[in-house]
Amino acid sequence: MRFFRKLQTIARILENEGLPGIRMHLRLLRLNGAMRRRYRRWLRSENSTVDLNRDPMIRAARALSHRPLISVLLPVYNIDEPLLRKCIDSVRGQSYENWQLCIADDFSPSPHVRRILEEYAKIDSRINVIFRAENGHISAASNSALELAKGEFTALLDHDDQLSSDAFFWIAREIESAPDVAMIYSDEDKIDRAERRFDPAFKPDWSRDLFYSLNLVTHLSVFRTSVLRQIGGFRLGLEGSQDYDLALRFLEQIDERKIRHVPRILYHWRAISGSVALDGGEKPYAHENARRALRSHFERLGVAVEVSGTVNCLHRVRYPLPENVRIRVIVAGAESEREIKAFRQTSDVQSAEFLAFKQSTWSPDDINDVGQDDVFCFVNAGLMPIGTSWLSELAGFAATPGIGCAGAKIVGSAGETLAGGIVFGSGRAAMAHFGYPANADGNMFRNKVISNFSAVSAAAFAIRGDLLRQFRRMELLDLYGIVDLCLTLRDFGYRIVHTPNAIFLADKRLRRQIKRYRPFRAVEDPFANPNLEVSDGTMFIDA
Repeated sequence: MRFFRKLQTIARILENEGLPGIRMHLRLLRLNGAMRRRYRRWLRSENSTVDLNRDPMIRAARALSHRPLISVLLPVYNIDEPLLRKCIDSVRGQSYENWQLCIADDFSPSPHVRRILEEYAKIDSRINVIFRAENGHISAASNSALELAKGEFTALLDHDDQLSSDAFFWIAREIESAPDVAMIYSDEDKIDRAERRFDPAFKPDWSRDLFYSLNLVTHLSVFRTSVLRQIGGFRLGLEGSQDYDLALRFLEQIDERKIRHVPRILYHWRAISGSVALDGGEKPYAHENARRALRSHFERLGVAVEVSGTVNCLHRVRYPLPENVRIRVIVAGAESEREIKAFRQTSDVQSAEFLAFKQSTWSPDDINDVGQDDVFCFVNAGLMPIGTSWLSELAGFAATPGIGCAGAKIVGSAGETLAGGIVFGSGRAAMAHFGYPANADGNMFRNKVISNFSAVSAAAFAIRGDLLRQFRRMELLDLYGIVDLCLTLRDFGYRIVHTPNAIFLADKRLRRQIKRYRPFRAVEDPFANPNLEVSDGTMFIDA
């Protein structure tokens, strides 16, 4: 049966993508295999380190100057006994000891659930249990657990998942280093019934636009309890995405500079039959509830957007163009009107102006009449747009307050990713996911969904006129030339957005110009997880 499915897959790829598609599929299989092997090696090293450091970590936890009580919300319903015990034991085994486990049983029909919960409550005074009189589903049960919480901070835990033994130590360390922190999240992976760990999620630091594409903070997430109560806890009716809705409403009440990321895997998400961890399409209602939560979030902010589904059951946010905005498309390296014809014909913005610029490099000083509210879209003549929404996509982001620059995705003729977001590490700048199949997920799905980077490629990007005017001293020299501009915009608080929904095919000339990496000054990159290599852009586990 498995062999037959493989044949079907090959036939489908051949029909839709031809031999280049087969080559890209084989490359993806090799990349995924290499990632799995690297993660196994990484785990061996990481597990031995945690085991060796357990006693010193307990002493270090006890020596912290501030040891806040961390309340853990655990809604429980009819879960298998072994999984429930492993979940609770992962809390009791924490090297940081100042925690409270708040369990709400949602009227489980299986008698073993009450028996186990009462047993644990008797042997550990830090465990508090409430037995609900009726089944209200996960949001109601989570609110019941929240009623028990006494801690300064509150963590979320699902009844079949597990925490790493050092999870709360690193959370407490983060709180000590940033006492005004409001939200903390960590990296995570998945775990099966046989306790095999796989599919790590090595996350970037806070990335608002990636958060709008998926629940970036999901596991492990820790919130300041006072704000949780201020927003009224969990909303009923958004089951399956109640945590996402909670984080969206929480975000509206805080300064996002008070969000911290611990780049360590502190949470193991159980992948079993029927769970989203095993199959993202398992609970379609959860994904639609997530999009409902997103729409409500933007309505509360007074921001008009279009929220829709996209790849892997994730989300896409589109910003409409403001009325009367003037959009000018600068085609760099174009010798004549003929070379901008493809851009004009595929544009979905009828009022856009198209200007040919003979040089393949440019500077803001080369552009006359830069209006305050204009949007400029720079594209290289060696590109061919794929689809017709590329201009409204780029310009919509660029025209949005808070966004400094929006970059597109560039692919090669073999279907490989060539350019998009740029990451930094080891004194180099690298194109994220360089050489990956264009339809591959990449790290944290960032090869396929909208997210933030520290810089984007100059091959195709958009920026507002007021930012060009303010930073016109910046020269845009080559495909890496806008790096300094993006970094400056980032340092001034503007978001740099990469959208794979504006996509271009590069010709041979341009493909030769795009390099995997180049030496660059040392840059602290919040969007490149320190556990990953960025030297060649593949964002592999650094093992």
